[in-house]
Amino acid sequence: MAQKGYHHVTRDIRSQIQVLKSSNLSQRKIAEKVGISQSAVSREIAKNSSGCEYSTKIADKKAIERRSLAVNVPKKPKGNLELKIRECTEKDWSPEQISGRLKCLLYHGRSSLGCKDLDKVLLVIYHQSNC
Repeated sequence: MAQKGYHHVTRDIRSQIQVLKSSNLSQRKIAEKVGISQSAVSREIAKNSSGCEYSTKIADKKAIERRSLAVNVPKKPKGNLELKIRECTEKDWSPEQISGRLKCLLYHGRSSLGCKDLDKVLLVIYHQSNC
């Protein structure tokens, strides 16, 4: 039975996929035996194969590389946070002042904006200036 929710595919699961795939089993059968969804098997093979071949070693290397790149990308703030940042930039506040103010609001529980880092503030300002 497939797992509920999202979980990273581990090296152990990758090695099972490699063995079962080399036995010419369908992705559906591989998913049943490994215990993840068929779509997860399909994504894993598509993202981490090298040509037509699926190798645990190559798949691990690609996944780790992709994960390390994704961690360093700041996410664009949503809704009220972006609006609040725009209001502050219109008052000519610096990014540091905006970030500090938002942290203060969050610390005192008067805001549900969800910004705790300067990267998000800078990202909004960057997008605002490039429009």
